[in-house]
Amino acid sequence: MNQVYSENSHQDFTPVLQKWGLNLDNNQAYKNRAANYHAVASLADVVPKNQLSRAHALLDDKILINSNFEIVQDQDIVPMNLHGNLTLNLSDDDLKSLTGTKIYLKDVYKS
Repeated sequence: MNQVYSENSHQDFTPVLQKWGLNLDNNQAYKNRAANYHAVASLADVVPKNQLSRAHALLDDKILINSNFEIVQDQDIVPMNLHGNLTLNLSDDDLKSLTGTKIYLKDVYKS
């Protein structure tokens, strides 16, 4: 499913499908990132509950089926000027496998 959705739309459906609890092929997630597909998520997963009506006012005219679960890219909600924090939850095994690795968080829309 991830391969079909991602390759046909040129968007990375990995995050939304994982959130839905589907077991995915990690190789496809890697291919999506390597192809620079922009990740998508359900609106309700990236916009705070108290901002959903504002998000709908911004997006609903552009999307055929409207709900809190409509699929969006981060660039779709940039005009909302949302800010937040990031929390990484890593296990001991995760930390061991990351030793000596550089991790970058990047905004794909900025150079």
